[in-house]
Amino acid sequence: MLRTITLVILLSAFLQQPATAARQEGPAAWRIRDLASAPIKTIELRGPNNEVISTVETKQMLLVYSAMESLQETAEISAELFVVEGKAPNAFATVGQDDQNVVGFTFGMLEMIGMDVDAAAAIIGHELAHLKLKHIEERKEAIENTRTTTFSASSTKYTRDNERESDYLGAIWSVEAGYDPAGAVRVHEQLYKFSKRHVGFSGSHPSSIERITILKSLVRRLSK
Repeated sequence: MLRTITLVILLSAFLQQPATAARQEGPAAWRIRDLASAPIKTIELRGPNNEVISTVETKQMLLVYSAMESLQETAEISAELFVVEGKAPNAFATVGQDDQNVVGFTFGMLEMIGMDVDAAAAIIGHELAHLKLKHIEERKEAIENTRTTTFSASSTKYTRDNERESDYLGAIWSVEAGYDPAGAVRVHEQLYKFSKRHVGFSGSHPSSIERITILKSLVRRLSK
């Protein structure tokens, strides 16, 4: 019989957001460190009403969490890692309550990378770089200036320079932590293909031929 674990929270309640009724309705999220320690092979992720939203493999949660631990040590920055409700492949970083750094993977992103630990490391390194380089503060200011009230995966839009800086630093950290930086290339190749199949999708980190080419060049330099 399949055992289940219910570790759901509302991400909007965890983040620094106004406590209005509308804002309390946010995507369901689960701490990956909790899922990684589950004594079962498959975990049913349940919503606030105990409905099954998705399932994940404990092996994948352990793989992603291990990459997170390695990258945090290398980057000298800490963050809480979540899997977040969402079918489209996406990842984001933000700052939650008590200045707690938060990194999130959607269901779609986990499905896309599968057991590719180097791809997981690339994504985590990239998101930690956004935090380390204080890009999140820049986005908060931009959001406030445009009167946008939502700060999540869908609204975390960085500048091209922000993305390049995080690609570069994240790749360096991946190498230092013992991962293959080519994982970043695979991630963006898949995101690019996904965007071509799903018109209108851009995610919080849009992929392009130019970005993939720059990443390949970076990987060649780091692999020498």
